[in-house]
Amino acid sequence: MKLKAIIVDDEVFGRENIQNILNNYCDDIEIVGSTGDTETARTIIQAASPDLLFLDMDLGVTTGIEFLNSFEKPAFYTIFVTAYDNFAVKAFRTNAIDYILKPIDISILKDAIRKVKERLENESRRTNATTAIDPENIKISISTISGIHVIKVSDIIYLQSINYYTNLFLNLDQSILSSKNLKEYENMLKDYGFFRIHNSYIINVRYLEQVVTNQKKFVLLKTKKKIDISRRRQSEFLEFLSDQSIHIESK
Repeated sequence: MKLKAIIVDDEVFGRENIQNILNNYCDDIEIVGSTGDTETARTIIQAASPDLLFLDMDLGVTTGIEFLNSFEKPAFYTIFVTAYDNFAVKAFRTNAIDYILKPIDISILKDAIRKVKERLENESRRTNATTAIDPENIKISISTISGIHVIKVSDIIYLQSINYYTNLFLNLDQSILSSKNLKEYENMLKDYGFFRIHNSYIINVRYLEQVVTNQKKFVLLKTKKKIDISRRRQSEFLEFLSDQSIHIESK
């Protein structure tokens, strides 16, 4: 799969550097436009319908985030390529694929492009699929001390590790203590919109109400339950939300 890409960077050297790296190391990229002007970039995007945008953070009169947010529903993916290391969280809130610091590490760049290709392939599979799995109909069995419970995956709000056991909190104010550990449930539920945001917690993102990423980072569920996000999982979690096409207003 060859991806059509546009480079938007207000510095000529920056644009030429990215283009040279892509030409020399990424033969799966076709550059269809390169500019430092946002209006020109918008015109190229409308005309060329790119798959991917390589976007600088500092665009002179505006920022890459402001430019990207000016598109209501971008039909392209974005990889930020910038010298600024303090905008990563805000960048991922825009559903960017990756945030690469200059000077560019070629292996990181290739990995980001791989992520774009995987998402496009997943979109294609979903579009072409004749049948779809409805999470509402998925059920799992829960082993407990007293026996086995069969529950709908969609009824699980979050899971909490308690030593070597797992407490599953369900809607209707129910909970079940399972004899399986949290890792087993992480593997079992990974394809159904669940994410392990902390060493002790997995959440069902369909119950997600708010993500707070200022100082104390946490999620607020629709049940008003507040759960901390571990520092090392924060970027991956925001990327997961992007993969799930979930747009949460963060504060």
